[in-house]
Amino acid sequence: MREKISQYLLDNKWFYIGINKDNQCIKDHDTQLLKKRIVSFLTTEPGIESMEAIFKQKFPMSHQYFKEFATVNNLKEVSQFYLMDFLCYYLEKDIFGKNWTPHST
Repeated sequence: MREKISQYLLDNKWFYIGINKDNQCIKDHDTQLLKKRIVSFLTTEPGIESMEAIFKQKFPMSHQYFKEFATVNNLKEVSQFYLMDFLCYYLEKDIFGKNWTPHST
């Protein structure tokens, strides 16, 4: 379990929390944030709903485009889950473009 939590924190860049390098501590406020995130990570049932909530929170515009893409292409839930997981892990910012629409070829 320690390895999963460590990977979760690394994957999320420690939620951009700063560490005092002199004493290897974090602020109380940041401790509460980490606690909330870790408890949520450990207690949320895996599935399409939780993955969609994560994706929507991290990338709201991309989530909107993805939902349209999934509907237009009639993607099964399992495919949507794995694609959203992939996008959450590798995207660094929302997907957007001036002339881009999800259904364009």
